[in-house]
Amino acid sequence: MRIKQKRKVVYRKWTYQGGIPAVILQGRFLEQFGFRLGSYFLVDYRPGSITLTTIKPEINNLLEERK
Repeated sequence: MRIKQKRKVVYRKWTYQGGIPAVILQGRFLEQFGFRLGSYFLVDYRPGSITLTTIKPEINNLLEERK
């Protein structure tokens, strides 16, 4: 299943000097694609592209144990 949605870069207030750019993703569809509440994911940044990749559950467990 593939869902495409248009999103907008917005500004979040950060300091009295102004905001910072923010990309917000929220929705139940995240769970359908493996982004479970509290799980970790990798973020890869490239010019014009941001890729989010889920981390395997056993690695998530190791990361939680290290907290």
